Amino acid sequence: MGREVGRLYIWNTLAGVLGSLAAGFALLPMIGVLGAVQALAAGNLVLGAWVARPRAGQTEGRRAWAVAVVAAVLLSAGSAGRVHLEDLYQARLPPGSKILHLEEGVTSTVMVADHSDPPVRRIWIQSVWVAGTGGSHRMLGHLSMLHSAAQDRAVGIAFGTGQSFASAMRHGLKRLDCVDLNRAMVEAGARWFADWNDRLLERDGVHVTIDDGRNFLARAEPVYDAVMMEPLQPWSAGAVNLYTQEFYERAAARLKPGGTITQWMPIDDIPPELTRSVVGTLASVFPETWVYLDNFDLWIVGRAGGAPQDIATWRRRMEEPEVQAELAAIQYGDADSILATLVVGPADVASYVGDAPLITDDHPFLEFVAPRTARGRWFAPNVDALLSACHNPLEGFTEPPDAPLAAGLRGCGLASLLARVNVAHDEGRYRAARDLALEAFLSAPMVARAAVFYRGETDFLARRLLQKGDRAGAIDVYRQHLASGDDFAGIRRNLHLLEDGATAGRDAREPSGLGDDGGS
Repeated sequence: MGREVGRLYIWNTLAGVLGSLAAGFALLPMIGVLGAVQALAAGNLVLGAWVARPRAGQTEGRRAWAVAVVAAVLLSAGSAGRVHLEDLYQARLPPGSKILHLEEGVTSTVMVADHSDPPVRRIWIQSVWVAGTGGSHRMLGHLSMLHSAAQDRAVGIAFGTGQSFASAMRHGLKRLDCVDLNRAMVEAGARWFADWNDRLLERDGVHVTIDDGRNFLARAEPVYDAVMMEPLQPWSAGAVNLYTQEFYERAAARLKPGGTITQWMPIDDIPPELTRSVVGTLASVFPETWVYLDNFDLWIVGRAGGAPQDIATWRRRMEEPEVQAELAAIQYGDADSILATLVVGPADVASYVGDAPLITDDHPFLEFVAPRTARGRWFAPNVDALLSACHNPLEGFTEPPDAPLAAGLRGCGLASLLARVNVAHDEGRYRAARDLALEAFLSAPMVARAAVFYRGETDFLARRLLQKGDRAGAIDVYRQHLASGDDFAGIRRNLHLLEDGATAGRDAREPSGLGDDGGS
C-alpha cells in the first residue's frame, strides 16, 4: 500500500508541475483564461468518461449505466466551448455600452468600451474599470511637475490610458520611462486613447518597459525628478506592493533633491483608517507630503527636500500655452484653483495620520482588509477625516507679498466648501450641493474652481428637474444662478431656451449648456 500511495503522490506532484508550466507558458498565452478553463474542464470530463467506461465482467445493468454516464460527460465536454468572453463582459456593462477591444493576457483581461451615459471611454481590467476619458486623471502629471524642482526626467508606473503621463510631458520633460506589468494594457491604452494622450508612445524621449514597477526602481539610477503612479485600487491583489514603506524608500532613493512622488488614491472604497495608513506610510518616508482632493479621488504628493514651494513659479509654469489649455479643460484655470483642493499639508499630516499603522512588506494588511471594505460608502467619512485635520495646508508655500492668495485658501475654508459640495452630490442631495457651491463662489469669486463648481451644480440640478418634468423649477434654478452675479453664457442661453419654449427633443431633457461648461 505504501509503495502504491508513494507512486500516486509522485505522479500527482509531477502532473502539478507540468500543469503549472503548461498553464502559464502555453494555455494562457495561446487561448486565454476562459479558453484554458474550458479546455481543462473538457479534459477532466473526458478523463471522467474514461474512468466510467464500461468494463468486461460487469453486469448488463452496470454497463448500461456506464454508457449513459460516458454519453452525458462527453456531451457536456462538447458544449463547454460555447461560452464567449465578450458575452460575459457585455452582460456586466451599462445599457448603450459598446466593447471596442477585449484581450485576455497572462496577467489580466483588458477591455476598452464606450459608454453612452455618461459619454465616456473607459479601460477595464478583470471586469473593473480603472480609468477613462472622464474625470481629472491628468492632474497626476501636472501636480507632479508643479511640485518638482526640475522637469528633466520622470518615471510613470501603471500606464492606464496614458493621459496622466502625457500631461507631465507638457511641462517640457526630456525623458519619460513608462513601466507597466501588462503589455496588453499598454497597447490598449496607446491605441484606443491616442486622441487623449497625444499619441504618447510615438513621442521622442518616451520609453516603455514591461516590468513590475518596484523591480524597475530597484535597478534604476537615482536620476529622476518625479515618480508618478496610478496603481490599481488598494483592494486589488498584489497592488499593496506599491503602497508599502519599503517601496517608498526605494522610490526616494531614485529621486534627485527636490524630486517628487505622486500617487492616485481612491477614497470611496476604503474607510478613513486605511486612507490614513496609506498617507502616513508615504509621509514616513517623505515628511513633505501634500494631499489634494480632486473631486472624488486623492492625489498624494511627497517631496524629497528642496527649497520651499514657490507659488510664483507655479504661476509661471502654468502660463505655458499647452499647460494652460489643458488645465482649463479640466476646470483648473489658475494656481489658486489647484490650491483650493489642498486638504492636508506637511504641517497637518501628523494630526491627520494619528496612530494609524504603517504598511510594510512584513505587515501588508492593506491587501487583506481593503477587499472586505470595498462595498462600503466611505467617501463622506474620508472627507470628514481629512477636513478635521485641515488647518494650515499651505505651510511651506511662499508667494511675493504683492500677490496675496485668494481669500479662504489659507484657512482651508474654500477647500472645505468644495469638498462638501462633492459629498452632497455623492449622497444625492443636489440642492444642498448647489447651495454649498454658491457659498464657495461667493467666498472666493476670483478662484476659477469655485465658479466651475457653482455652474456645474446649477446645470446638474436643472437637468435633474427637467428629467422629472419640472420645467418651471429648472427655470427658477437658472434665474437664481444669474441673480448671484455669475453671468455665464451657457446658463443664460439655457434659461432663454426654456423661457422661450424653444426646447424640444434633447433640449427638453438636457440643457444645451452642459457641453459648454463641463456640467458636474
